[in-house]
Amino acid sequence: MESIEFEDNDGGGIIITPSDGQYDSVIFWFHGLGDTAHGWADAIEYLNIPKAKLILPNAPTRPISLNYGHSMPGWSDIYGLNANDPEDIEGFTNSANRINGFIEKEVTENNISPSRIIIGGFSQGGALALHLTLRHQKYAFGGCIAFSTWLPFHADYPSALSPHASSLPIFQAHGTSDTIVPYKW
Repeated sequence: MESIEFEDNDGGGIIITPSDGQYDSVIFWFHGLGDTAHGWADAIEYLNIPKAKLILPNAPTRPISLNYGHSMPGWSDIYGLNANDPEDIEGFTNSANRINGFIEKEVTENNISPSRIIIGGFSQGGALALHLTLRHQKYAFGGCIAFSTWLPFHADYPSALSPHASSLPIFQAHGTSDTIVPYKW
């Protein structure tokens, strides 16, 4: 596997490709609040998934209200840790739009079928993965993986589901001892 770092206006990230450069599927993986792609790159690369390109973007650094406005990598602002606290639709939308740019490039320039794209993440990154895949109007993805996370804007469902969501394979897992994101979410 070959690993390269990339830069963009929103934090860059890491791309891992097979050594021969040939791939027929793409896996996006989004880290949690305060982390970066580096926190997951070794574990994801260790999976050694044949013929897969792995894209691990960094979230942009932004002030996080929950952390007294201190700036850190985050896919959106977080206002609180209660299920009914308001959520940052603008942050989630901006992050989803950025990822959609990467997806569009893989589909149109690299001829990857959307059905060969899996989108996943951990904690806040898992929330972004669910938000993006369940609402995506253009593509039916190969799957969504969401670890230790929540469904953002849960009150919007089921009306927020895209036509593709009914056939979307989802693997969601959450430990019962998580003290940050409660299991009941």
